[in-house]
Amino acid sequence: MSPGPDPEVAPEIPADEPFAAQVRTARAAPATVAESTIVATILGWIDVQPGVHGRKVHQTAVTGAGEPDLDICWHGRAVKIEVKRPGERPTPVQLRRLQCWQRAGALVGWVCSLEELQALIVHVGDPDWQADLTRPGAGDAG
Repeated sequence: MSPGPDPEVAPEIPADEPFAAQVRTARAAPATVAESTIVATILGWIDVQPGVHGRKVHQTAVTGAGEPDLDICWHGRAVKIEVKRPGERPTPVQLRRLQCWQRAGALVGWVCSLEELQALIVHVGDPDWQADLTRPGAGDAG
C-alpha cells in the first residue's frame, strides 16, 4: 500500500484547469511574515537594550484610531513606530498620527523589519532629524 501524496508537495495543476495561472502565481509568491512576528522580533531586541523600554499599543476607544503600534522610550526620548508587513504602507490616519507625534518631538517612523527600526533608531540623539514618512525605516531623510 502506498503512503499517498506527500502533503508537503503541492500537486501539479494542468494548464487548462480554471484558475491554474492564479494558483501557480500564488504558490510562486514569497511567503510574507505576519505583522505580529515583526512586532515580537522588534520588542525582543528592545527588551535587551539598556535604558530602553517598549510596548505594543493595542487600539482601543481610548487610544483612538491610527495610534502607532510601538511605544518606545529610548534613553528618555519618545519613539513611535508603525509596523507594517513587507509591501504594505501606513494608512492616511496612521501617517497623520505619526506626524502629530513628530511635531511634539518624538522620533517617528514606520518599519517592515528590525533592520529598518535599527536604521531609524541611530537618529534618536538628534532632535532635529525627521524620518521621510513616504518610505519605511530611515529612508533618505535629512
